Amino acid sequence: MNYGYILGIVGRDSFVKGRWYSSDIEKEDTTKLASSFMHTYRVKSESSRRVYTVKIKNNGADIEGYSCNCPQFERAKTCKHVAAVLIDDYEDIASYEFIDKLALSKEILVRKGFYDLADAYQQMHVNY
Repeated sequence: MNYGYILGIVGRDSFVKGRWYSSDIEKEDTTKLASSFMHTYRVKSESSRRVYTVKIKNNGADIEGYSCNCPQFERAKTCKHVAAVLIDDYEDIASYEFIDKLALSKEILVRKGFYDLADAYQQMHVNY
């Protein structure tokens, strides 16, 4: 796990509080978006009966955005709940990666010296 990456995302105070967060964290849902994923978690408050919703948007190991509906996040745009989710479940979150197969195919063709698929067929003497 890359604690330094998470620390850089949430900041020192939230990271320290999230590292020792002891309440329940429950993954509710993962949704595929156009070019990324949205993970939704329910995180119980340590000090009250409240349950907060944490959302993490990612593509592979890159965290593209996050939110929490707790008061601290409203003020500081970071909180221990987001930190706790990332610390607890970062490896699972990072395993969701969107791969644009068309863009990847074009990149491979260019690296091999072809301009497009028709050029590749022609240079390999394949009828299509």
